[in-house]
Amino acid sequence: MTPQDASRANEALCKLAPVIPVLVIDDVAHARPLAEAL
Repeated sequence: MTPQDASRANEALCKLAPVIPVLVIDDVAHARPLAEAL
């Protein structure tokens, strides 16, 4: 697979499904301010 083929495959995959962001919060004290900001 060439780099161009890999790019096309990745693009096709991204068009099929939405990207779901994931946040990992290590300190519970940051959770509420972060949630309010978002």
